[in-house]
Amino acid sequence: MCLVPRIAFLTLLLALPACGGAQHQEAVGVTRRERVTPGVDLSLRMGNGRIVEIADQRGSKVLLVVLATYDGVSQAAMRSVSRFARDHQDVLVLGIVAEPDAERFVPIYEESLALPFALTYDPADTITTGTSDLGQLEAVPSFYVLDAQGRIAARHVGFMSERDLDHFVTSSGN
Repeated sequence: MCLVPRIAFLTLLLALPACGGAQHQEAVGVTRRERVTPGVDLSLRMGNGRIVEIADQRGSKVLLVVLATYDGVSQAAMRSVSRFARDHQDVLVLGIVAEPDAERFVPIYEESLALPFALTYDPADTITTGTSDLGQLEAVPSFYVLDAQGRIAARHVGFMSERDLDHFVTSSGN
């Protein structure tokens, strides 16, 4: 049996997908469809027990900051977030403590820092388990900008300076 016809046949089989012979090709150009997603729906609890429904905040731009009280980077970011909250009162800023026993630490942390924004936690623990509308939590701090429809317009993981935070929020969505 001759080896040359087999090699030629195998080469042709391998080349077909590259030429589009075995696959459906899309039209020339790029069409990107924006994935229409529903707004974020979270029920958060403040240290005083009050519930904050993210869905009730639609119509306003919202900055969510997921943090941990024991994390040095989260603590450093609180300075930038505090200044941002004071300077941009048109944006609702909510801190979300994502750690074990958050309900115990939120009132203490809130009182000791005298933050100019509400500090909350997720009583259902969907944020730390990655099952919330925010998706998988990669690290703390994590920042999410929600547009007026309550959809995630931007996200950032890690520390941000006050200037970076200002640009991040003001350039994200409406």
